[in-house]
Amino acid sequence: LVILSTAFLLFGTNQLIPFAINLIAGTFLIYLLWRFFRSYSLSPVYVLVIMTAIILCTPLTSVILTGQEHTIQIILTISFVYYAASILAGENLSRQKIPILCILALLLTATRYEGLFPVLIVSIMFIFKKEYRRGAIVLLMGFLPVLVYGLISLSKGWYFFPNSIILKGQTPDFSSPYGIAKFLGLSSIEMMYSNPAILFLFAASLVFIPSILRSGVIYNKSVIIMLIIFASMTFLHMQFARTGSYFRYEAYLIATGLFVTGISVNQLFRDKPFSETFRKSPIAVSSVVISVVVMMIPLFVRAKTSITITPTAIMNIYHQQYQMGLFLREFYNGKVIAANDIGAVNFLADMECIDLAGLGSLEVAEMMKSKSMTTDKIYELAKAKDTKIAIVYDHWFDSIGGLPKSWVKVGNWTIQKNVNVAGSTVSFYAVDPSEREYLKQSLKAFSSQLPKSVKQTGEYAE
Repeated sequence: LVILSTAFLLFGTNQLIPFAINLIAGTFLIYLLWRFFRSYSLSPVYVLVIMTAIILCTPLTSVILTGQEHTIQIILTISFVYYAASILAGENLSRQKIPILCILALLLTATRYEGLFPVLIVSIMFIFKKEYRRGAIVLLMGFLPVLVYGLISLSKGWYFFPNSIILKGQTPDFSSPYGIAKFLGLSSIEMMYSNPAILFLFAASLVFIPSILRSGVIYNKSVIIMLIIFASMTFLHMQFARTGSYFRYEAYLIATGLFVTGISVNQLFRDKPFSETFRKSPIAVSSVVISVVVMMIPLFVRAKTSITITPTAIMNIYHQQYQMGLFLREFYNGKVIAANDIGAVNFLADMECIDLAGLGSLEVAEMMKSKSMTTDKIYELAKAKDTKIAIVYDHWFDSIGGLPKSWVKVGNWTIQKNVNVAGSTVSFYAVDPSEREYLKQSLKAFSSQLPKSVKQTGEYAE
């Protein structure tokens, strides 16, 4: 956010800036990976193979094109794991490494709260080594951004954690044995089974640890430590966070997993012919080879899927979210509207927005958190805010009985081949009955600007 805000301040608000930042970050990530791989004496050909896998399977191109913080998150996570493992293993220690690790911990959680997972794990590992001071400092630096945000948020009357964490995170349920089992780790296992690429990277890391230990070729203790950090943070992520949303949420796990397992395979066969290593430890080597082969299947599927759907996903955003923003900027600047997908519309238009998904509106978040959201409460909130129109996905409100009956649906936009947005059809409602005619005429006036593939239906299109 700081980088983006600074860029906007220096160069003006431009839609290409997030893409440019991510492109620079992606390029730096490739350079960083090369430097880290070189420190483990990997051959150039092998480095090329692993880096290609990271680029395709993360998938780096798709993450860059989202224009969000996930590319930087990948850089910080891999760097943090690399430096933490080196310090914990006592390899190539220098005075600079501890301050670097602390700064990385700070930036990691400031970028995304999932950064707390590796920070917590590394802190615990320092404590196990009886390096209490280092463990405490790393934990404090990692938690500092969370604390600062939380105190500021509380002072404004909001929650300590962001609404997105509260509403999207997995809430413990102790009302049944199944709920207790989920809290104790079953939730993580279930999530992994629904995400084969992560499951096999996790499983491979667990296989590599004993395999490397049994092989008797431990050139770098840091490799074992990196495997432990990766496996642990993956388990915690799948337990308390989520995956999906166009590859974004788990991208840092995939990239870090490939980075760590790639080094681990080299560790196992370094300086020895494959046949010699196999004769010495056939079970260990066989398990590693099988793991690698099996692991690559879901990763290949992930890479293929991202390449196939990315162009369509970009068009989905342009045909729906971007057009919604342009429409609101032209006809509803300075007014109050309700929506349940607020990113593009708030970037493009200058208006007050009630977020019916709860991420940007405290009143809605409170209703969702307490599971008290009803049609009547939506009606009352919209009326109190003097809301003019609503642009929503109708199916999001089926579980509460639908939207208020007094809201008048004036039209729908339906995009084709949806692979990215939350719904193919977005509906336009006149929340204020007196707004019906103006909304109808506005949609008609804007209709010629819509891409031809967007299907327009409803009252205004008749």
